[in-house]
Amino acid sequence: MNIRNNRFFKTTYILGSALSIASAMLIVVYLYVKISDIYPENDRSDIYILENCNQRDSIASGTYGSRAHIGLAISDRLLEAIRPIATEVSIERIGWDTFEVEPDDGSIPFGVVGRMVDDAYFRIFHFELIAGRLYDSVDVESGRPVAVISDLLARRLYGSVEAAIGRELSMNYETYTVCGVVREPSFLMQQSFGQVFVPNTAYGYSPSDLDWLKGEAVGNLKLRVRVSDAEDGRKMTEAVGEVLRAYSAQRVMNEDWLLGSTLTLDVLPITSQSLGMPADFDWGEVFRRYGFMILILLIVPALNLSGMIAGNMETRLPEMGVRKSFGARRCRLFRSVLAENFRLTAIGGIIGLAVAALFVWAWRDWMFFLDDSIMANAPDSVSVIITSDMLFAPVVFIIAFLITFLLNFLAAMIPVWMSLRNPIVESLSESK
Repeated sequence: MNIRNNRFFKTTYILGSALSIASAMLIVVYLYVKISDIYPENDRSDIYILENCNQRDSIASGTYGSRAHIGLAISDRLLEAIRPIATEVSIERIGWDTFEVEPDDGSIPFGVVGRMVDDAYFRIFHFELIAGRLYDSVDVESGRPVAVISDLLARRLYGSVEAAIGRELSMNYETYTVCGVVREPSFLMQQSFGQVFVPNTAYGYSPSDLDWLKGEAVGNLKLRVRVSDAEDGRKMTEAVGEVLRAYSAQRVMNEDWLLGSTLTLDVLPITSQSLGMPADFDWGEVFRRYGFMILILLIVPALNLSGMIAGNMETRLPEMGVRKSFGARRCRLFRSVLAENFRLTAIGGIIGLAVAALFVWAWRDWMFFLDDSIMANAPDSVSVIITSDMLFAPVVFIIAFLITFLLNFLAAMIPVWMSLRNPIVESLSESK
């Protein structure tokens, strides 16, 4: 059989396959980036985020609530309960969304994404150290004004990565000494992305020095916790719940004017947080939420292609009859026609994958951030980097192959099989 005989059929079949696979692959890439292990978040399933502390107090005159990050009133209790279970716990102090860097050459200051984190942060996330060193616990405990910056920022400020080590960095009217340079991750890695990292005790005041903050349950701290497995994650979550319940009970007993207090805290693995899912990550929920979309993107074009194949097979019934008369068995003809359609689908699949990759790269700023405020609040120095391990991971290719095969099988099997069931005489009569 020569697939070049019907150019219209071939072109339409390839374009239909390409459109379907490109659409499905956009969802696959989106999910892959959201939940897979990608630098520097290489162990997402074992990393939990503790944030969004919500306190509601009931008093005689009504109910009052406050919501922010974790405060000092419970942070020490949480750390005491978590550390025996976790392998690493990192404390981040939340301050400004954007840090303002003042270049040495006197050029206009510009904003960067900065994080005030301890040394454990670099053990939870696997940053690639390019030059210098990461600051350690001694730097954090002493509040030493040192900074780890990204390679892109180092080149912009100092010309090269090596030239950045030991240089002074003026940021938010404070001066830091650059001690290390790491490879900048993609902005898509929201829990780890940063262009400047400084000790959480180095900038301005230290939260532990402010007595008036020590009685507050809500504050400006965020915890990241690494556990060894899902069972330890469950134990850690239960330990956090016990701390919150004990704090609420204490508030009722110790303050006569307080009728009741409820304290809640979001405890989410990165995978659940990225997709806005409940704390217990469930693959079934992922498939229910996105599988239907992928199925529709496959089924609708498959039905259209199936109709095209049925029409094409009608025109080829005489050819089938001649081949049957010379001894060709139905199963052999079936495999031959399916192989032909699979070649067309494979061509469409390659085109579809290329279109999907181009679309992801061109529209990355909004594709992964349906909430436009995330990109709107990002400084101008930030760009969404699409790395090769996001687009060309083995799992993505495997899924692409399965999608291609499924599309071909659904579109071609039924009409081809029905056409080949015609008797030889009936097939030959179609040529008259």
